[in-house]
Amino acid sequence: MPKDKPPRLSDLKQALRWLRAQHQRRAQESVRAERIRKSKAKSKVKTVRDTLRRITVETQERLLTPQEVAQHLGVSPYTVGEMARKGTLPAVRVGRFLRFTLEDVRKYVERHREG
Repeated sequence: MPKDKPPRLSDLKQALRWLRAQHQRRAQESVRAERIRKSKAKSKVKTVRDTLRRITVETQERLLTPQEVAQHLGVSPYTVGEMARKGTLPAVRVGRFLRFTLEDVRKYVERHREG
């Protein structure tokens, strides 16, 4: 008997089997379609997430703490803070904290190099 043509109602058992098979087939197709949809959605999310990470890493350089700058320059963290307050060393305020870019620290060193 063809799968897409329902049996005659006179054969009730065969008609019930056909209906169950149709129901299972549709359920399986629905599950497959849902898996494919979720897979595509996950793929898009992963692509967007990876792109955002790459952009963040490329465009956002790491900010240094006063302690890190002090170690780099060989002075105390207090001195680094004073230099930032006076404006001799450019700083960024993140909330109440001072942060410095490595590029600004290098420029400071170049400007104050003796020789």
